[in-house]
Amino acid sequence: MARVTTKVVRRNSRYDAAVKDYTDDMRQLVGRAANLVRNTAVTSINQGAKSGVVYELYNPRRTHRASAPGEPPATIPL
Repeated sequence: MARVTTKVVRRNSRYDAAVKDYTDDMRQLVGRAANLVRNTAVTSINQGAKSGVVYELYNPRRTHRASAPGEPPATIPL
């Protein structure tokens, strides 16, 4: 496997500013991407009627609907 190394011989003030701008832009981009994934997951979980197998559980007695294959988990609206 080839290996690449670099060495900065001389730094100027614009280098530090460029690194800061790059870091700020990447932080903002990653934050937006994470929020998009979160919003998609929340929307998928909360939308539509759910189907799947209904189980009767005991102690305490209650029913439970399992998610169908390929369906996101159901939540109880607050």
